[in-house]
Amino acid sequence: MFLPAAGYFNGTLYIDGGSYGYYWSSTLYNSTYGRDLDFGSDNVNPQSCSSRYYGFSVRAVRAVSE
Repeated sequence: MFLPAAGYFNGTLYIDGGSYGYYWSSTLYNSTYGRDLDFGSDNVNPQSCSSRYYGFSVRAVRAVSE
């Protein structure tokens, strides 16, 4: 599985594209926040909690082997 560092959309701006990845999980924290996976080049946070308002990615990209 390949997870691009796709950044996210905060409603106005596209943020962190190419530097960080933010991916929603299927688990809610509460009605306002959801669980997500965040990562950068030197860190991974597999159980982050972020506002559901943010436009995080929801799917992985299948890596094609040559």
